[in-house]
Amino acid sequence: MYKLLLFLCTLASSSSETKVGLLISKQDRYNNALKSLSSYAAQNVSYTLVTVEYDDTNLQSMIEACCQLVTDGVSMVITKGDSSDTAIQSDIFSPLEIPHIAVSATDPFLWNKNREYIIRMLASDFYQSEAIYSLIKYNNWHEVSILATADSYGLNGMVKLENLLITDSSVRIKDLIFFSADNTTTDISGPLSHIRHSLVKVIVLNVAAEFGKQVLEKAHELGLMGPEYVWIVTDAIASQPQYLAEDNGSCLSFYEGLIGIKPAQIKGSKYKQFKDSYILNGGSAEDLTSYTVLTYDAVGFVDAALRGVSEEITQGAECSSGSEGWNQGKTVLDSILQTRYTGISGEISFTNHGEKNEPSYDILNFVDDKFTTVGTWTNSSGLQMTKEIQFFAGTTDVPSGVAKNLAGKHLRLGSVEEKPFMFYSTEECEGNACGPGRNGHS
Repeated sequence: MYKLLLFLCTLASSSSETKVGLLISKQDRYNNALKSLSSYAAQNVSYTLVTVEYDDTNLQSMIEACCQLVTDGVSMVITKGDSSDTAIQSDIFSPLEIPHIAVSATDPFLWNKNREYIIRMLASDFYQSEAIYSLIKYNNWHEVSILATADSYGLNGMVKLENLLITDSSVRIKDLIFFSADNTTTDISGPLSHIRHSLVKVIVLNVAAEFGKQVLEKAHELGLMGPEYVWIVTDAIASQPQYLAEDNGSCLSFYEGLIGIKPAQIKGSKYKQFKDSYILNGGSAEDLTSYTVLTYDAVGFVDAALRGVSEEITQGAECSSGSEGWNQGKTVLDSILQTRYTGISGEISFTNHGEKNEPSYDILNFVDDKFTTVGTWTNSSGLQMTKEIQFFAGTTDVPSGVAKNLAGKHLRLGSVEEKPFMFYSTEECEGNACGPGRNGHS
């Protein structure tokens, strides 16, 4: 009996000592919602969730937060942040062989041989580009401008779309503009003025959510959101539309007609039960966004993956240069890649490269102060439109995507100067055979 009690105590001790980290930014607009939902999810798991926040304006702060989690002995880390931050975090965790669950990073080049321990809850932007390309072809648009930030999210997220458009002779990339962006000095006037003068009418915007409002407000000011224009915003904005809102929570009317692309979120019976339970326990429906729901599911998925590890889990990695990796990291990673889990966002499983299986996207239309679903795209079925899109003109008439006139445009005309000349021939000719310059004719 004593040995049995000792064995049970050992199991309880090892279970309570298993820790998983949650790393989030203090500046994240959904910081409180992320903490609330993850804490709610942690009530039903067998490990201890350790939450650490960092200042995303300070690289050293993020590195120290990563090391704090390693020092705390976590067996896995869940992060919610952009692709640039996620890459840095993974450069710390992967060499230590600590599995890293990235909730919102979609850079298609994140996974490599040096980051084998990164797992992405969302499919890479390669698939989002396929969805955008399908939408462009569906509406028969032939000229497109791409506007994106000059960071890993902006640059790498558009590589596939660029390739698709370049190899399609029926569609022309009129402008491909990348601009430097930060929270204090971003000036978008130059790139937008360039687009205005190029006369292109269909613009794809691929920027972090916090820059979306600034770009679109300036575009409206320059007259780039009129009836003949089309703006397609990618997942960062479409998944977090609150970034477009004013302080009172409402959005200005010029957003009406915006098109968005975001990873599909399945709101089945399991989601509805969860939502009701969360609200009845003091939560807010406003907390439930694409990324916060994925974070909730990540907490549950990790629990399922850890339960699939047959051996007792211990942690021994150290956050220092030259440290050896965690000797159980590969075992836990293998369990993650073999786990299939049904969360409130749908089925969750991963490829051997840690990418979400079965990517799918919702096609959204901003109408009546919110994004609504008007279609879907899946890797297997392609684009399926279920409703007509309302464009900036307030109608469902599809804009042509090209300039209809040059009103208000300044044109420069040039001519090549050529000096007059005369060609004279002495050959004999008669009648019509004598053309200009023949026998004196000019």
